[in-house]
Order: sequence, then structure tokens, then C-alpha cells
Amino acid sequence: METDLITEVAEYFSDHGKLQDILEGYEYRESQFKMAKAVSDFLVNKKNYIIEAPTGIGKTAAYLLPSILFVENNQKVIISTNTINLQEQLFNADLPMLKRFISPHLKFAVLMGRNNYICMNKFERLLNLNPLLLKTIRKWLDSTTTGTRSDMPIAMSRWSEIASESSTCFGKKCRFFKSECFYYKAKKKAMSANIIITNHHLTILDIMQPEGRKVLPAHKFTIWDEAHHIAEVATSHIGDSLSTSKIGFLISSLNRKSGGILNLIKLKIDRENNKIFDLISQLNNDLIIFSDELKNVLKEYDEYGIVNNSSAIYDDFKILDSLSIAMKKTAELLKLLIKSISVMADNDESILFESMRLNFVLEKLAATDEAIKKFKLQDKQFVYYTKRMAKSVVFTMSPIDVSSFMTPVFNENNHLLTSATLSIAGDFSFVKQLIGLENFADMRLVTEFDLENQMKAFVVKEINPLNYHYSDLLSEAIKELVVKVKGGVLILFTSHSQMKDSYNKSYRFLTEHGKNAIIQGEMPRYRLFKIMHETESVLFGTNSFWEGIDIPGKSLTAVIITHLPFQSHEDPIVKARMKSYQSNGLNGFSRFMLPDMILKLRQGIGRLIRKRTDIGVIIFTDSRLINKSYGKTVRSSLPFDVDILSLSDGVKKLELFYA
Repeated sequence: METDLITEVAEYFSDHGKLQDILEGYEYRESQFKMAKAVSDFLVNKKNYIIEAPTGIGKTAAYLLPSILFVENNQKVIISTNTINLQEQLFNADLPMLKRFISPHLKFAVLMGRNNYICMNKFERLLNLNPLLLKTIRKWLDSTTTGTRSDMPIAMSRWSEIASESSTCFGKKCRFFKSECFYYKAKKKAMSANIIITNHHLTILDIMQPEGRKVLPAHKFTIWDEAHHIAEVATSHIGDSLSTSKIGFLISSLNRKSGGILNLIKLKIDRENNKIFDLISQLNNDLIIFSDELKNVLKEYDEYGIVNNSSAIYDDFKILDSLSIAMKKTAELLKLLIKSISVMADNDESILFESMRLNFVLEKLAATDEAIKKFKLQDKQFVYYTKRMAKSVVFTMSPIDVSSFMTPVFNENNHLLTSATLSIAGDFSFVKQLIGLENFADMRLVTEFDLENQMKAFVVKEINPLNYHYSDLLSEAIKELVVKVKGGVLILFTSHSQMKDSYNKSYRFLTEHGKNAIIQGEMPRYRLFKIMHETESVLFGTNSFWEGIDIPGKSLTAVIITHLPFQSHEDPIVKARMKSYQSNGLNGFSRFMLPDMILKLRQGIGRLIRKRTDIGVIIFTDSRLINKSYGKTVRSSLPFDVDILSLSDGVKKLELFYA
């Protein structure tokens, strides 16, 4: 079998191979062939890989086709992604196409975490609440095939009220179980599938679960696409958090007048049952005290947006102690109420459902109490911090070094990691150390694009982010540069405030010069991209817009990088990691901050050239790229040369390029 798979893969991907006969317009790509051979080696010889595969080499086909041929022998392969967009591309386009031409009997499925699916039982019981919203959901249910939150056409802040949860599931006793339970249908398909598409969150969570609690079917091979996000996802899973707004929501689910669990129970039991009515009364009174304790927490942290990662912040836990005491009193009363209605719950499904909802609240309160205990331990492997937002205080603990937690994950079974950005000038050591990869072969594939002729890049030398007048200089530069571009422009920022400031200062000018200026946040992401495709637009974006954007052709012919995307020095996790490097006698900037920034920078740059026919210009408006000692390191990690120009010369260069 080993030789057979490797030989068969070569027959498909080699020059003049089967793919050129099967797929119209397919072109041989050396980098794709190399990656496909590495994937075959991974599957056959169980050799772990980390592969940097730039845009345009046909990365997904390079790992999907060998996987399809491999699973024909009753194997299973997990494909883990970070974004829903890639999941949908794999499930709706790539796999169906390859199944049609290569393996007609292939079974593949998508599986997400349970609470991503709507629970029909919960939904039917809430039909009397918010009729307009529920009518919209009903209409959506008539057409959806997945029943997932991401598939829903509207945002729903109260999703948890209709989300599938193990604690409120009737299982096989539920009337929706066989035909209309979206979660169990998805899980059943995944169990019988050979290729299962999921996300990094579920993959990491599942690997860390003990046997018996795993969600994904048993497997030995995992391919991680968009692997540059693993550290970020792992950080969120390994830590813990406590949010006053989430606790407040639990209280509200119990005592609110419309749809509150306690009121629904009162409506369903005999008024002569004094014991239960007394318990509910006690609970309502207790919840008032509980709510007051939450308000005290909010008062204690009365400055919005302040993050404090000093370990001294938890020296005095009086507020959280008081919250914990109030929570325990509520939990004890909930246990008594659940016990008191248990007999009725055995004979009345509606009361059983409310009893299960009470158990769900009880579980969440117990988890919150456990989080408080963790905060008190002050484990040195974690950084502790709080953030005060408009209506909430969030207490968080995050791992300083995720590698010690992730190494055992990657030592279990076999893993192949791939992304367009995993190395710094061909060196994979930063990512390997960051997420704890041991005994992984690395491979850096070369681009199939002719970047020298397809694009140009320059830095505007007189614009420095440290300059007091930077904001005004940047806005003026945007005006002068953008009007010379023929096609769409993406302008990437590292802060929302700077993005909004530049947008406001340049909007009128750009509009008067025939440019359609649009900004992240004013409408859904997909509508912004639709506008980019339809009109010559200038899109102002930050954070998530540095990646995941695929706008080929004239719709995007220039990307402006306004600011090198360093993480904030004030971020508590960054602070803790920098301190950790320093305590070990290492330079945190060169070991962590700089390589982390370079990977994100390369993601932003990668938005420009998506096809062999694309052309465009990358413009940097951050002179640190040339006048800081690390600028040379940054430039050497880029797959093209960067010219150093004045703003006026940059304008002339654009005129010549687009002439």
C-alpha cells in the first residue's frame, strides 16, 4: 500500500499527469507536486510535517487528493481549519469536485462544536417568545441543511437559549432525535465519513478530552490548514475566564418575567404546592443578592478598557469571595428545587425540560466557582488580568507558554501543519518553539507567481508612526497614493481608532475623485467584499482583514500597510511572555515580538497577488521598515524587494506602473 499510494499520487500530480486530463485548465505546479508527495509520506510513513505553502500552489488539492486515495483503505483523516470560509470551500467545492473525478464513493462531513447547532426541542419551547425573531428563524429552518449559527442569516445575541447542549438534551427520547436533530445528524455523518472537516477549537478541545468524552471519531491523522492560528486558539482553550455579563445572563435565565425558568415552572405546577413555591420565592430573593454582588464587582472596576496583569490584583479577593458565597447559596437552592420537582419531571416532559435547564445553570455556576478557585491558585504558568468593558468585567487567566501544553497534543497520533506563513526567511524555529513541535520535518515551498513582474513594493520614507503628526501625514499620503491606483485598494491598520481617523479625513476627497471608500464595521464582511468586486473601491480594515480576503483581478490592485503589525506592548499576554524571555536571559523582542509581527505582515501582503494574472503594488507607510535596526530582517523575510521612496516619487511610481 505504501508504494502504491506514493506512486498513485505521483501519477496525478506529475507533469502531464492524470489531473491535466481530468481537470480542464489544470496546470502542472512543481510546488504542489512536492507538497502532495510530502502529504503521502505523512500518511504512509507517519512522518509529521510543517509545510509553508504560498498562495497559488494549489495547497488544498495537494493535501486532499492524497488523503482521498489513502482513506479508500478504511482510514480516517481530520482536516482542521481556523475559518468557516475555508471549511465551506473544502466542503462545498473542493471535495465534491475531487469526489466526482477520483473517488465516487468518498464520504466526507463537517463537524463543529455542539453549541454551534440549533436545538429543535429548545426552539419549539421558545416559540411564544419574541415572535418576530423566532419567525425569522423558522423561515431559515425551512432552507438550512446544517442548522448552525454561522449559517443563520441574522446575528442572535441570545443564541444559547436555542443552542444544543448535552445538559438539556433528551437524547433518543427527544421527538426530533431521528429526523430533525442537526447535531446528531452531523455527528452521525462524521462517524461514517472518511474525511472530517472541523475547526482548530474543536480539534484542540477534543484531543485534550479523556476517552469517552471525545466528539471526533477515532483517527490517527490530522491535517491542520491555517496552522499559523494554532497558538492563538490554544491560548484561549488552555486558560479560563469569568465574565460578569455571562453570570448575569444565567441569573436572567432564571428570574426574568418572560421565559424565565422559575416563572415557567410556577405556571406548570399546582399552586397548592407550597414547598416549591416557597423555594422559588427564596431563589428569587437570593438572586437579587447575587445580582447586587455582580454590581459591586462592576463598581470596583469603574474605569473602562483598563487591563491590569499585575499579580497583586488578586491579593484581595473579597469581591470574588462574596460573589462565590452568593453563587453557592443559589446553587444549593437550585439543587433543592430540582429534587422537589423530580417526581413531576418523570411524568411531565415540559417540567423535565425546565429541570434540565436548571441543571445547565447549576453546571455553569459550578464552572464559574472552579474558575474563581483557579484564579486564587496564582499558577506561575499563567498570566492573570481583568478587563472592564461597557457592561461587564472579564477576569482571565491565559498560559504564558502554550508549548508545554501543546507538545503532548502533537505527540498523540500524526500531524501535518500547513499555512502560507509559518517561517521567518525559511526558518521554522519560531513557530516550532511557540506551539511545541518536536520531530517535525519542515518544508518551504516556493511561489508559482512571477512576483518580480506581477508586483512592485515601496516604503514612503518620510512617514514615521512615532511622529507627532503621523495621523495627518498618513491621511494626506492615502489621498495622494490612492487616486493614482487603477483598481481596488485595501488599506490595513493595526488600530480601529487610526482606521476611523484616516477614513474620516480622506473620505470626502476619495469620493470626489471617483473612489468608493468603505470601512470595516459599517456593514457585514461579505457585503464589503461584494462592493469591492462590483465597484472601484477603497476598503479600510484592521485586525481580521489582514487575512482571509481573496479579491483577485482589478478589484484589488494595491495594498497599503499603514503600520507594522506588532502586538501591543500593553497586552497582558504579550507583557508576560516578554517578561518570561527576559527572566531566561533572552531578548523577547527578537525572539517573540519581531517574528510574530513578520508572520502577520506576510499575511497582509498575501492579500494582493491571488492569481498568475494579478498585478499590483504593496505600499508601506511606516519608515521603521528602513530606519530601525530590525528593518533589514523584516525586508529579508519578504518575497520581493522594497524600494525606498519619497511620497512624491511613490506617486510617480504608481503613475508609471498603472500607465
